[in-house]
This record gives sequence, C-alpha cells and structure tokens, in this order.
Amino acid sequence: GNGDIHLGSEMSSLMYTAVRSNQPDIVQYLLDHKSNRMGMNKFTETALHLCAEHNYCLIASLLLASGTVFIDALRGENMQETALHIAAKNGYLKMVDMLLKAGADPNAPNSKKETPLHLAGKVLSRSIIRLLIRKEACIDARDIDGRPPLHCIINSEHQGATDCIRVLIENNVNLNSADNNGVTALHLAALNRKASQVNLLIAHGADLCSKNKNGKPALHFALKYTPGCINAIQERMDAAIHMENPESDISCKIKMDFKTLVPASNSLQGEVSLFTELLNIQGGDIHRNLAKILLHPLAEAFLHIKWNQIKWLYYIFILFSHFIYSVTYSLYAILVYKSLCAPKDNWKEGFFLSHECSFDNSNPRVQLAITSWIFLVIFNILYILKETTKCIHLGYRYLREYESLLNVFIIIIFLLISFHSDPFSETIVLSAWQYHAAGFGVFSTWLFLMFLIGKVPRFGKYVEMFKTVSETFLDFLIAYVFLFVAFALTFYLLIPSHVAFNGSLPAAFVKVLVMMLGEIEYDDLYYPEKHRIKMTGPTTNKSGWEGLIESEVEAQTFLFTAHIFVTIFIVLVSIIIMNLLFGLAVTDIQELYKTAKLHQRIQQVQLISYMESVILSPLFQYFPDFLKMFLRKVLQGVTGNYKYVKVIEPNNFQDKLLPASLKKRLWK
Repeated sequence: GNGDIHLGSEMSSLMYTAVRSNQPDIVQYLLDHKSNRMGMNKFTETALHLCAEHNYCLIASLLLASGTVFIDALRGENMQETALHIAAKNGYLKMVDMLLKAGADPNAPNSKKETPLHLAGKVLSRSIIRLLIRKEACIDARDIDGRPPLHCIINSEHQGATDCIRVLIENNVNLNSADNNGVTALHLAALNRKASQVNLLIAHGADLCSKNKNGKPALHFALKYTPGCINAIQERMDAAIHMENPESDISCKIKMDFKTLVPASNSLQGEVSLFTELLNIQGGDIHRNLAKILLHPLAEAFLHIKWNQIKWLYYIFILFSHFIYSVTYSLYAILVYKSLCAPKDNWKEGFFLSHECSFDNSNPRVQLAITSWIFLVIFNILYILKETTKCIHLGYRYLREYESLLNVFIIIIFLLISFHSDPFSETIVLSAWQYHAAGFGVFSTWLFLMFLIGKVPRFGKYVEMFKTVSETFLDFLIAYVFLFVAFALTFYLLIPSHVAFNGSLPAAFVKVLVMMLGEIEYDDLYYPEKHRIKMTGPTTNKSGWEGLIESEVEAQTFLFTAHIFVTIFIVLVSIIIMNLLFGLAVTDIQELYKTAKLHQRIQQVQLISYMESVILSPLFQYFPDFLKMFLRKVLQGVTGNYKYVKVIEPNNFQDKLLPASLKKRLWK
C-alpha cells in the first residue's frame, strides 16, 4: 500500500492503522520512509492524538523523536483538544510527562477554554496536577464559564479531591476566584455538602463573605449544608492570634491578624460583613453560632477597635443630628397645629373637615414656624436621598428593616403635615386629618431616636428589653384577642350605663385593655353616680342663683349577669393572663441579661454596619475628595501605612488599645 495516502475523515492511512494497532515497529518503518501524513488538515486527528488516547508511550516517543508531528495540533472542530488535553483527562502521567518534555503547551485551551490543568482536576490526578504546575501551567486559568481548575476538582465525582485542593493551595491558588455566576470554590464545596473541603478552604483563608450573583454569601451555604464548619471558622480565628515571648511578663506581646475577619473584596463590602452575614442567616443553631463567633476574643477586639473609631462620628452626625431634627419637627408641629392654628371643637364630627387659619407674618412664632419648616424640608431631602441609596444597596432586605420603614413613614408624615400652599402667605387651610398625622409624626421621630440610642452598645440591652417585652405582649394579644373581643362586646351589652360602654364600640375595647391592668373601678362600673344640680334660690346680692349638686346612685340594668362576667374577667384576665404575661416578661429579661454580652456585640455589628453603609452608598462617589478621605479614615481606618495587624502588650498598663478584661481573654 501507499503510506503517503491520507484518507481524511475515514482515518485509514497506514500510519493510522499502525498506531491504532499499537505496532511501534511499523510506525518506525513508516517514519523512516516519511509516511506520517495524518492530521495535516485543521482539526483532524493525528497519530499523536491516538497515542495520547490509548497511552501508547513508546509510539509517542517515536513520533516526538521524528520531529514530524505538530505537538499542539487540535483534534475535532467541536473539542479542539491537544494531545496533552487527551492525556491529562485520561490521567496518563507518563504520557503527560513525555509531552511536556517535548514542549507541549501546558496552557493550551480547548474549545471550552479548558487547559490541561482543568481536565487533570476533573479526574483528580494529583501527580499530573503537580507536574503541570511545575511546567508553569496557569493555576487560575478560567474556562468559558469563568471556572478555574479548583472548581473542576471540587465538582469531580472521583476520590481524592481534598488532596488535590491541598496541592493547589501549596502553589498559592486564588481560593476566591469566582465564575461568571459569582460562585467561588467555597460556594461549590458547601453546595456539594463536602465538609472536609469546606473546612480546608476556610482554614486557608477562603472569603466567607463572597457573594454569588443572587447575593448569597458562601457563609450562608456553608452553615446551611455543613454546619460543622463553624468550628473551622473558630480555629481560623484562633490561628490569627499569635503570642510573642509568652514566658516573659515584660516583653510579652499579642499579635492579632484581623485579615481573617475582613472580606477579601473589602472595597465592595464593609469590614464587618462577616458578622452581618452571620446575623442575616436564619434557621439552624444560629444563636449558638453567633456566640461562638461574636464572643471570640479576636472578634471582640476587632469590634472594640472599630467602635472606638466611629463612635464620635455616630454621636455627632447621627444621634445629635436626628435629635435636632426631632426638636425641629416637634417645634413645627406644636407651633402650627397647636399654637397658631388650634383645632376646632366641631372637628369631632368629621375627619376631613377643614378651616382657614390667618396670622401675621411679623409674629415671632410665625417666623419661627416658617424657619422650622425650611429646615425640615432640607432634612427630609437628605433623608430621601439616604433612604433611596440605602434601598438600592439593600434591595429586598430594605423592607425587612423596621427602622427603614419607620424613616419612610416619618418622611411621608412630614409631606402630609407640611404647608400645602405658600408658606409665606398669611392665610393657610388645614384639615382635621393633618392634626392626626402631626401626632403620629412627632411620636415617630422620637421613637426612632430611641432606636438610634439603642444602637449604642452601652444602652442597647435596655432597648432590646423593651422590644422583647413588646413582642411578648403582642404575641399574647394575638393569642387571646378573641377572648378580649368576647369581654368587650359582653360588657358593651350588659353594662350600658357606664360611660365607656355607652358610646362608640372602639371605646369599649380600650376600656377592656385598661381593665386588664387591674383598673376595673368596681364602684364606678356597677354603681355609677348620676349628678344633678338643684337650684335653691337667688344669691344674697341678687347677682346669681345658688344651688346644690346632688348625687344619685344609678343601678345597673343587668346587675347579676354583669357581675358574673366581671368576675370571670378578673379571674381569667386580670389574675391568670396578666400574671402569666408579667412572668414571661421577667423571664425574657432575665434571659436577655444572660445573653447581654452577645446582644451588646450584635448591637456593635449593626451600628458599625450602619455607619459603613455611608461609604458603600452609590452617592459616596460624588462626595468631595477630602470628605471621602475623612470618612474612609474614620470608618475603615485607612492611613498611609494601614494594616489589619494589631499588636498589644497585655502587661503594659499604658497600652489602652483594649480593655484589661479583653487582654486577659486574649492571653488565655
């Protein structure tokens, strides 16, 4: 036969047959007679491809020695793979070594942009992975979907993935490299429920806060599918605390590496993102996980330093500014709706009644009201900008924050009670409903200020008590609401002579709520007095008339039945339910005291995150450069030689970076 004939797609040349049959002698003969014409066309299979496919190392060595083969030729228009790709995906170590020594490109991409390292990772061939890396294979090369070789190893179904990951870690692989969907190696390992891989990645610094395109951090999946990883996080934090000269009391130093707590992409996330993501995770043993992380000495030291950085900024720009806003809001409401335009008596008859109010602009109170209004307009414009950027930043999570909703409510109320005509006019028209809105607005501004004070760690536990008891009371109210309805309607029918049960039905519900607290007023309830004036005659100087006020006890219409239901109310509600409520409230408070330290840390995290949201806001890029630098310096400690490593001297009383109690915990 003619060894120079190439039969194209049928691959029927003599060389093809000889290689396919693993006949090295025939191959050598054909090479000597220059008959290797396989794969001369683009994307066709060469003899070297066949050798790599079947691990024919001897024939491959003959082909490579002849110099007649193109070592990086691509096979198949769909796959476009080199012989090195084929050998790597089949796990043929000797073949891979031979091809690399002959000059094969270790970073050649196939049609999916996969390198031989990607394919070696899929079959978990640790030896081939080491060999490719030694030959300068790109350890972080990305395929068409943006996945590096590390992702291929984690997704592999074979045994030995953890050892292969260690090989990449030893060669400084980027553990936080994300694919086109924002998925990192830690995301994959957690989703695949591979606890050993998750722990290994965490131990070597994988970013717990990295988010995929759906906004889910790796920590979310790690705790959900491999809850034991919380211990790996603790060990990682333990490893970040180093003690120098522990045997010496004088020169002993403790070095804290906070990089283990800060997101790798810290320019896009706050420095306390690890803790905020932990707070956002629901389900599981979340309370215990929070305690393990937030009460760790490293975390406490980090939060203490961060709080000292930002506390005065919070006091001045948040607390004090909202205090001024609340005072201005209240001043405006009182001046306009109480002093200058007092409500009319006939407004009891309708919600939408209105009246015209006139006043002199030269009146100091009018000028003060207009000035207050101008300041409120400026304040609310700033609030609207802040809440808009916050909503864009948080997305759907914005609706889960009661403080954000309260802020929106305050803004809406101001728009309702603001001047709806020229504020400089001497005549304005106000409606009855605006007075109701003014009351809600004033209450909401001061309530929000209480929540802001609750963010300060020192006072947070007291506000937390208030919220806890309020939630307990609300749960009770929902659980027994129909019992309260039953008593309210019953008293409304059976005690018609009492003023509270002789008017509108809502007043009866309010009266029952008051009676729950023990203010039953038995005499007034059952034996109400009816007063009348009896005129006795003109006064001595004839300037008027004299009279006596006589009281008469009015008997209840349904005295016996009403007595029965009031007795039942006293036993069921005033004694049993209310004592049960007080008991649970006390229990909640006692439990809160037990976890006070944890709640204090939670308040610190929420406050620091709240402050850091300023530099994460889309508006931040429009701030003046000096203001940007100031805020970054205060909120993130950015200086010329900024480091996340802090060193303290536990036995040096002049070292005030951390309190003595925290130094003691770090020492232990």
